[in-house]
Amino acid sequence: MQMEIVSDLRERKLQIRSEKRESGYGTELLNNISVEGLVGPAELSVDEEVQYTFSFGEKETLEEYLKKEKLDEKKVLWLYQQFLDRMQLTEEYFLVPENLILCSQYVFVDSEQELYFAYLDGYAADVADELAKVTEEIMQVMDHSCRSLTFLVYGIHKICREEHFTLNKLEQYLAQYHYEETQKEYAPPQPPEDKQMQKKKSYKVNGKKREWFIAGVAIIGIAWYMGWLDMVFTIRVWQDWCKIGALLCGIAVLWALSKGTGKKKKVLQYEDAAEKVTFCLKPVGVQAKKLNIDHSPYYIGNDERHVEGVILQKDVSEVHAKIIIEEKDIFIIDQESEKGTFVNEQRLIPWECHRLADGDIVDISAHRYQAVITADTTYAKDRRIGRKHYPRERCPLPEWLSGAATK
Repeated sequence: MQMEIVSDLRERKLQIRSEKRESGYGTELLNNISVEGLVGPAELSVDEEVQYTFSFGEKETLEEYLKKEKLDEKKVLWLYQQFLDRMQLTEEYFLVPENLILCSQYVFVDSEQELYFAYLDGYAADVADELAKVTEEIMQVMDHSCRSLTFLVYGIHKICREEHFTLNKLEQYLAQYHYEETQKEYAPPQPPEDKQMQKKKSYKVNGKKREWFIAGVAIIGIAWYMGWLDMVFTIRVWQDWCKIGALLCGIAVLWALSKGTGKKKKVLQYEDAAEKVTFCLKPVGVQAKKLNIDHSPYYIGNDERHVEGVILQKDVSEVHAKIIIEEKDIFIIDQESEKGTFVNEQRLIPWECHRLADGDIVDISAHRYQAVITADTTYAKDRRIGRKHYPRERCPLPEWLSGAATK
């Protein structure tokens, strides 16, 4: 079969040429009944060949959509849900899902992001393989810095590559993921407990200051009104002025005492409180270049144009493996390499994330490296006196980066 997209001023068409005519129930059904999202062919015999033409109007292909659209979890879930809905719809009309053309070059998308598929009797494609290929195209264009999106797409790919793939497994995975996302989305935000305690303490300290100040002013006012201050000041000419001066001095003293009521605490201002994790692959036993991974994603292979970690060896694929650095995790992903990627002598499943720990042995084909993960901490500075405090010279590795971390 030969497939191509033909465009004119009014619409775009998918043309398929075949040496033999594929007749069946689906072609006749779709030519007489309109089924949402499914397009049937128009047949034409030309030079002992059969030409099938599918008309899709002015819609764009899924491949074009993926290149221009910024994908997020919601859009990816919507795309795969439409794949499932269309395949379930074919079964409701007693059609065969394997006859749907699922290649991204020949799936069309309208302005409302609805998918349209061509249905051809006798096409008989592997649904799991077709979905896995679409997922791999999404991997090439998606933002790997988004952790939730990365794990969603790689989880879908893992399910599609399983030996006993079923549409029910994929549907359950998408439904479970969607349920978790909605729970997170509508959960009311709660301020951290430590901030609430700080607010309560500050309210208590300010309340004590006000009580001291008001009580002191009240006592001085009562003494002035009752004439008790006359016994203190004996000079009658300056008596009134002395009373006013004593009142102001008393208020000032009370204000100073109230300011000292709250216990002062030494406040340290951290210039950079976050731990900086550095990661590299150190060659073992041979003189080779150390791979310093300073950004994510980081690709390893022998193609200098498309990878950062270059290993110029014939047994290394062009794009052999990929490193992803998240906030608390470091992952390595085999890019379906020919000779494979190994961690602690265990071969990785292509396109599946594997967490790395400090000291792990990573084999890129036959080239051995050791994962070296370190974490540094910066100093803290007192805001009042500017003195720098170093609580420890070296920040020990957290538990999630230690060798005891679960794979």
